[in-house]
Amino acid sequence: MVEQKIDLLVAYSNAFDPGHVRYLSDVFGINESAAVIIPLKGEPTVSSGQACQAWSEYKSRVKDVRIFPEVGEVAGVEYLVGKMVNFQTFFNELNKKYTINKIGIVGTLIFPYIIHTRLQQEFRRAEIVNAEPMIFELRFIKSKNEIACMRKAAEILDNSFYRVVKRIEGGWTELDIQAEITYRLLLLNQETKERYSNEP
Repeated sequence: MVEQKIDLLVAYSNAFDPGHVRYLSDVFGINESAAVIIPLKGEPTVSSGQACQAWSEYKSRVKDVRIFPEVGEVAGVEYLVGKMVNFQTFFNELNKKYTINKIGIVGTLIFPYIIHTRLQQEFRRAEIVNAEPMIFELRFIKSKNEIACMRKAAEILDNSFYRVVKRIEGGWTELDIQAEITYRLLLLNQETKERYSNEP
């Protein structure tokens, strides 16, 4: 962020594309969206929806977890509202606290109009740029544990396809094949979890 003169980073993800927010905070919305807001000179904040409040607080490596209706359930149900805040109020707090001239957003293909509009309204003079390449550069570097997980995932996928291909018969639809692949993936994944959990 210092190198690219980014004063505020806003990363967004949803259940279909949880990668960036999960990478930065270990939070991913099960049936909602999530965001991480990182000021250059301050502490980050995880933005969670109402239904995932307890889950996000449990999973997050970021201490400050707040509930934002803009990433919550479509129905707008309110659960524990003690930490509820909207993006307009939150961005206003940041604007009073920090000098923000450049904002980087991550998750550009799915970034919500409502959050982008709030950024424009509150930081009227700030430049908003795509910061996704910066995060991808970080994610390219893998730890030994990440590499081990990737290898295990590839092994599970390979074994699943091998077993499913042998079972395919005439008359099967694409949905039949998809269901069989999904079943095999979940089954092998569960077997792997049980095997490792029983190891000393």
